[in-house]
Amino acid sequence: MPLKYYYIVLIGCTPGVYSTLEECYKQVNNITLYYKKFLTIKEANKKYEKYQLKVKRKKEKLNSKNKIVIYTDGSYKDNQKESYARIGVYHKDGSKEIAEPLTGNLQTNNYTELYAIIKVLETCEDPIKVIEIKTNSCFVVNSIETWIYK
Repeated sequence: MPLKYYYIVLIGCTPGVYSTLEECYKQVNNITLYYKKFLTIKEANKKYEKYQLKVKRKKEKLNSKNKIVIYTDGSYKDNQKESYARIGVYHKDGSKEIAEPLTGNLQTNNYTELYAIIKVLETCEDPIKVIEIKTNSCFVVNSIETWIYK
């Protein structure tokens, strides 16, 4: 009987412990290999928990009044004749609001999410030290955490 392995994803769409390489690859999009293989679930969980504690401590140190949290979820309508996408930006203090269509031919939910993040950053007046982005887009996560460095 072949050995059963467990895989941890530290950086990817959904960090965690996975029981198959296929599940693991879905989280790293087969592009960046930020995972590690373990023989037992106990070893995998122990390593993952240690990493999560490290991340939590790092986030606590970064807690600052110059922090922004960006929530983004892209969507677009493709009716086969004409695709279009729009973004909306709202600052918690009510100081700025933006609602505008995307320009150009690239009208996708992923591009919409990236464009919205850029717009938020362009509207910030104070120097931002910490940016937390909440997204469900693996493309956005990989763009910011991995591909930007290539």
